[in-house]
Amino acid sequence: MKKVVSVDFQAQFGFLKKPDINDGIYLTYNCLHKPALQGILGAILGFEGYSIEGEMKESQIPEYREKLGGIKIGILPIKSSNGSFRKDVIRFTNTVGYASKEEGNVLIINEQTLIKPSYRVFIELDTSYEIESKLDICLRNQEAEYIPYLGKNDHQLWWENYLEWDIEDLNYKPQKEYKLDSLFLKPNEDDKLLKPQRRVSLGDNTERFAYFERLPKGWHEELPHYELREFLYTNYQLQPELHLPGLVKISNKQTGTYVIQLF
Repeated sequence: MKKVVSVDFQAQFGFLKKPDINDGIYLTYNCLHKPALQGILGAILGFEGYSIEGEMKESQIPEYREKLGGIKIGILPIKSSNGSFRKDVIRFTNTVGYASKEEGNVLIINEQTLIKPSYRVFIELDTSYEIESKLDICLRNQEAEYIPYLGKNDHQLWWENYLEWDIEDLNYKPQKEYKLDSLFLKPNEDDKLLKPQRRVSLGDNTERFAYFERLPKGWHEELPHYELREFLYTNYQLQPELHLPGLVKISNKQTGTYVIQLF
């Protein structure tokens, strides 16, 4: 049986490393992305990850990526400032002697760190499959084979607020302006994207925002690199003429009706 479930992942700290910047400081992505989420779900299910350097061939795919590569997810930043989380820079010093080839054999790392990040994760599951049924049970019962963490094993992760959602429309095609309640892949047609500001009611005092970030959507088909795409999270009304893929309309008695993008 196909269904959509959600849980709220949170941690005291998080570090989702940007692999293209490491000169003097390691930077983090702000939002949880799909490859990192696959790793978290793989830890919950007890799948193997990357082995010690030298024990895996470069072309070898870790077990969690192989078994969870087709799962569809949606991500919503929660308890955030318009989608953005507070960050701080933490300095680590390693003086064991063999950590660095720098003078004095001292390794100094400046690492940008997320402070209290939390995300509502939507997952489409087909419980007729053993793996997805087991994942559903683990999420509902807050059980994990391995301790999940947010980016590095210093930052333990936990979750709560398991919800099952009724699927109202698995291929939602809006007929009027609508709000999208999750992060979504930014289309190229910017002119059709947001409801013009001049058309917002003067009586509407809601703070409007649009948060953009270039995030990993998955893995490159041929290289061991992330596939990067532009993502957007906003509370603006979206135009129905803009055809976004993967839209799903779901509802829950506790939270009401959501429109999300699963990818």
